Amino acid sequence: MADLKGIVVSQGASTNSTTNEYAFKGALTLRPVKDVLTIDAAYAFNKNLASANAQQDAGVKAVVKVAPLTLTLASDMNVAPALHYDFRADAEVAVADPLKLVAKYYAGQDFEAMNATVEATGTVADVANLKYGVLFGLDDLTGTLAWKVAVRASVTPVEDVTLAGNFSYSDAGAYNLVYDGDNSAISLTMGPKFHSIDNTTFTVKYATLAGNSSGVSDKGELTIAAKIAF
Repeated sequence: MADLKGIVVSQGASTNSTTNEYAFKGALTLRPVKDVLTIDAAYAFNKNLASANAQQDAGVKAVVKVAPLTLTLASDMNVAPALHYDFRADAEVAVADPLKLVAKYYAGQDFEAMNATVEATGTVADVANLKYGVLFGLDDLTGTLAWKVAVRASVTPVEDVTLAGNFSYSDAGAYNLVYDGDNSAISLTMGPKFHSIDNTTFTVKYATLAGNSSGVSDKGELTIAAKIAF
């Protein structure tokens, strides 16, 4: 099975002109072996007036799933105006529910790094549909060793109401490389089955921003949102 997608955009006149700015992108997904092997490839071309040469980028990723192992190989390349590239290999092993081990290797023209994590995720349906995740990681195993830890949990005490929270920390202070992109956060989500307002979901969320602004003591961010589905 294969999926092919493409997009072309242009700024300015549609006639042949040196002042045109345009870009196109193509993406191909192949599944040679269903549920086992998936290959993604993409190519992008961007011509703009700020550069005499067009920028060209390409990427490829292959994912192999043979229980209990999931292996991911990927590479990104800046083809033009100058060649730059990186390579990544991830190996994930589901040891025993809910525990999994993950090893990651990154390499490029100017860097090399190896990371490893141990993570457990699961659901305890008998305890207000409790969902949890615990992660411990080591970064840059071949260089300056660093550690990180993260936990998350959510409960649904009544239908369409979810209380969730996550916390993350590293030896260098707070960081934002885990769950939901937040350093640490707590949120309350209330859906229409709870408050009887059709198609509307309310969310109240507080997230710390420490670590995102260097040298700034940030007290965090409070967000109140309403999402309406038509």
